[in-house]
Amino acid sequence: MPNSLECAAHVALAAATACAWLGVGSLVLASLGRSGDRALDGLNRLGAGAVALALVTWALGWAGLLYAELFVPLFAAGALLGVLELRRLRPFHLPRGWASWQLALIVLIGLYVVIDLVVTCAPITSADALLHHAAAPELFEQRHRVVETPWSWNSYQPYAVEMLVLDGFLLWDGVQGAFAPLLLLLAGAAATALGAARLAGRTVGLLAATILLCQPFTTWVGTSTFVEPGLVLAVALALWNLAHFARTGWTPALVLTGVFAGAAAGMKYQGVAAALLIACGLVLVRDRLTIRRFALAAVPALLVALPWYVKNAILTGNPVYPLFFGGANEEADRLARASFEEYGHGTSTLDLVLLPFRLLGDAEAFDRGEFASPLPLLFAPLALLAPRGRRVAAVVLALCAAYGLAWFVGSQHARFLLPLLPPLAVLAAVGMVELARAGRLGRLATIAVTTGALAAGLGITLAYAGQF
Repeated sequence: MPNSLECAAHVALAAATACAWLGVGSLVLASLGRSGDRALDGLNRLGAGAVALALVTWALGWAGLLYAELFVPLFAAGALLGVLELRRLRPFHLPRGWASWQLALIVLIGLYVVIDLVVTCAPITSADALLHHAAAPELFEQRHRVVETPWSWNSYQPYAVEMLVLDGFLLWDGVQGAFAPLLLLLAGAAATALGAARLAGRTVGLLAATILLCQPFTTWVGTSTFVEPGLVLAVALALWNLAHFARTGWTPALVLTGVFAGAAAGMKYQGVAAALLIACGLVLVRDRLTIRRFALAAVPALLVALPWYVKNAILTGNPVYPLFFGGANEEADRLARASFEEYGHGTSTLDLVLLPFRLLGDAEAFDRGEFASPLPLLFAPLALLAPRGRRVAAVVLALCAAYGLAWFVGSQHARFLLPLLPPLAVLAAVGMVELARAGRLGRLATIAVTTGALAAGLGITLAYAGQF
């Protein structure tokens, strides 16, 4: 593991990376104007900058121009623009009057952030992350170009997050590359919390951030080079922009909804399902929606996602190789089937009925699913108790269930459910508040279950981090 001085340098360079994303995003989104919400503007620019820089890195790779001497000046210019953008976003004021239990949750979130930073400084330990999400970027950096890797069918998935990992290799090494997914996760948690706070108050926002970030499963996923942290940010920002449009009618928010839905589809095949469900979520704003406004979301989504699928069509004749439409070689087909069959308990009707109980009590077969927090599954349905927003909660739960069903009949990796975490964390936070308001028994049950889950999760997280 790097020493403390190296860790500090990695963290500082990760902060510069966030500034570079913010700076590039400020250029990309300059024509859209401001939403009136400084937090939303800042996170939109950070997320859009990450997507844009991933596509720029991909283009440089196909042109054979992956050289640090070329990338570092571009990165430095973006970081400088990001610092200037931060000065524009500077006047933030944290609200006062936090209750003691809220302060305890803020401390817990801060502790998890520190743990995540320390663990990310350690060498990557997940076999899957090493085999796919770190090995390919390292190869590209060594070859100074993106090359086809037909021995790894996973490399034909959209590779936006891997391009950001590649940027870390160009800046320093694989450890720096692993900071890109962590930054995406932290930004996704911030977007979830602040978006929830705008919709339902700061208590819901704080609880949503805690549910999302403060669990060992999220720590494991976020501190390696997995793609799912990028999906968390893309889904959170797409939903926040959609909600902002529903509340204010600010039309550019629809464009941004499309940008981040397309970004999800450009990160992993599962992101296509998330993007389609976000499109279905437009029914929530049907009173404001016209064909033109729907196109404002759909066109950016297609433009952002399409390059990855065009690349596959050119290389293999199949835009979603090797999952559908044929064209897969025998080895790729065998490995793809194994990915679907080696995890979970099965896909029978009985397995579907038992799925919620297995996710809560027998989740080891879902690839470290036993380390996932039970809070989203336990409390999200209780959001239907809220007198306001019940219709919205019902639609969001139905869309999450549709994604879960697609996951159930596909590859049952627990981390493939992570795109559901932003909406489910918000709904679970609302459910907690409603149950606590229902009376003394409800309040005691909420406190006991939440405290127990967070305490157990922290113990597991500390044990996991201790090995590093």
